[in-house]
Amino acid sequence: ISYPPESSAVCICRIGLFRPDLILPEISEHLQAICTNLRVIPDDIEKVHGIQGLCNIIQRNPSVVLPVFSNFVEAI
Repeated sequence: ISYPPESSAVCICRIGLFRPDLILPEISEHLQAICTNLRVIPDDIEKVHGIQGLCNIIQRNPSVVLPVFSNFVEAI
């Protein structure tokens, strides 16, 4: 079974809702792809949870978002 990358992005970001420290060490390598995939998701509760989790992760280390800030804004 393969899942669309959008589902993976939401799943990773949802972990950030409750355990952002688990995601933080690796987020900088994947943040651009996550933002790109979140951007194409329709505005629904899954996207809201994904963005909230992503914001929790970024709050722990705001500098990770600087290189891809425009992608982050587009995702929101």
